[in-house]
Amino acid sequence: MAVDNLDRLMQSVNQLFYENSTENAYATLFFAEYDDKAQRVRYANCGHLCGLVLHDDETIERLDSTSTVLGLFKNWDCAIAECQLFAGDTLALYTDGMTEAFDEAGCEFGEERLATALCRNKTLPAPALLGAVLQEVQRFSPQEQHDDITLPGCQMQWRSRSARQAVLMLRRGAIHYWPRQQNSDLPRQVSDALL
Repeated sequence: MAVDNLDRLMQSVNQLFYENSTENAYATLFFAEYDDKAQRVRYANCGHLCGLVLHDDETIERLDSTSTVLGLFKNWDCAIAECQLFAGDTLALYTDGMTEAFDEAGCEFGEERLATALCRNKTLPAPALLGAVLQEVQRFSPQEQHDDITLPGCQMQWRSRSARQAVLMLRRGAIHYWPRQQNSDLPRQVSDALL
């Protein structure tokens, strides 16, 4: 099945999950496909937290859910949405361990603080940006985390190959942080790739 039929792909994933899991099991999913020529992201957000696009002009675009979670319903539809990504834009996805990290007073870090932290550090390269945001979460919530924190992100940058040709490059990185009490074998991991 081609990704051209993204809605059918998502329906197949839901069907497989529905038929092969317990009655009350479900999953959230954020699936995205980037088209370099069109500078466009097509995505399906199945009950996951919204993605955040920090545009170079300082605006923030939320990539909200396009359907409900996977696996709970046999009859399930998924809409596909799109957004443009241009040079200087940053796309960030995150798990609830990031926004639900709480301070000693019981306040959550939240989406607003996350967006502010991303904006404050968006000029950094992707791995440094993600590391700086993780540090802000850990300063806000210094006690041991009770949930994993995952923050993949990518930045759009123009790179010149010659005086006549400019190429849009996608720089991406991801930070995964597992609380020691949940899985002491898994280290903090920072990955960076240039496509």
